[in-house]
Amino acid sequence: MFNVQQLIAIDVEGGKKNLPEHPFITVALVSSAYKTLYIGENIPLNSNEFRKMHSEVKRIIASNVVVAHGVDNDLDQVGLKGQPGLRYADTAGLGNVGNKHEAVHDAKKHMEFAIANFGKLGVQTYPSKL
Repeated sequence: MFNVQQLIAIDVEGGKKNLPEHPFITVALVSSAYKTLYIGENIPLNSNEFRKMHSEVKRIIASNVVVAHGVDNDLDQVGLKGQPGLRYADTAGLGNVGNKHEAVHDAKKHMEFAIANFGKLGVQTYPSKL
């Protein structure tokens, strides 16, 4: 069980999927109150800055439910796909984000769809490792 206050929206621009042309990633996390909890812009992949971002994102989303259009892909881009016990829900079928490709804006749209469809969110949990 979870409540709306436990929703954290993520949006990632760039990342591994854009290599080798664009070896950077921008990450935004937004709370259910639409407050920006984290923004990291143009972080070089495979750098100390990337590892710091990974740790900070992991800390913020712990014990929460991460939401996004293509949430599995966004979590993969920040190295957290499959993180044991992490709860997540995909908002892809709940509305259109548009084509802004601005991490904070898009994360707020993901949150908007998650809140509007709170009772319909298909929350999943990555299994714990034995």
